[in-house]
Amino acid sequence: MLPKKKKNIVLSYILPLILVIGFYAFFRVSILPYIYTKQAQHQLLTANNQTTEIYWKEPALLADKKYPAIIFLHGIQKDKQGAKAFVRSGVLSEYAKKNFFSFAVSMSGYGESSGKSDFCGKASQNNLVQAINFVRSQPNVDPNKVAVVGISCGASIANVVANSGKINALVLVSGFYDFKDMYAEWSANTRTIPSNVMEEINQTIVAEKNIETASVVRSSLPISSHYPPTLIFVGTKDPIVDPKQSIQLHQLLDSKGIPNTLELIQDAKHPVPANVWKTKSDKFLENTLSLKIK
Repeated sequence: MLPKKKKNIVLSYILPLILVIGFYAFFRVSILPYIYTKQAQHQLLTANNQTTEIYWKEPALLADKKYPAIIFLHGIQKDKQGAKAFVRSGVLSEYAKKNFFSFAVSMSGYGESSGKSDFCGKASQNNLVQAINFVRSQPNVDPNKVAVVGISCGASIANVVANSGKINALVLVSGFYDFKDMYAEWSANTRTIPSNVMEEINQTIVAEKNIETASVVRSSLPISSHYPPTLIFVGTKDPIVDPKQSIQLHQLLDSKGIPNTLELIQDAKHPVPANVWKTKSDKFLENTLSLKIK
């Protein structure tokens, strides 16, 4: 055993360190997300009997200046908090500080968006369209500099909406782009997906009559001339979505003459970590939207 004097010295160093680490963890997990949420604007948009939840944060505005906008769309979540995930993580505040009008959208059945979760279907696509229309209508937003970042299922949704001509730059992170082929892999357990999500997918297919109809709804084919410059991310060890989906989209965009870059992130799983895609996305957005991110 340590002598009493030495034990007291050890405790005098260790206890304060434990307290500091504990407070820091509490601050990051509880206090900081609360602060971020309080600082963000919260709004419900309604169109065609559908409600879309958005959170947004504006940059430090200067008179008579138009700002670029960035819209974040989440993937499947256990807690279904939707857009709030981007608020609580600080992503919204981070991009507002980079002089973007920063927005996050909740898919159908998530957050306070109306309806049921439809696994990247028409209702969720309409949520993104409503958000884009709202963003482009803001007087301080440059409608020619609107970027969308989709994560997982959000990437799949953004891929479909990209044909609308209302997106100027697109970042797709760990999405699927051929629903029928991806469903075959999930059904065969070649790729794993949570059982509750698979049940939701099967219910969606039944509601939409068959796999072909469900796949058409979730496909951007044929790619239109309005499809924007795109940055695609996928992890080489993604256990949920086949990286070949991203490779095939990259090849298709190349064949159509659509500017795009594929980033295969070695050993990354699902989804590609935010610190990876944010760093590379900023350079892409600078070049595509002709701006300087500070």
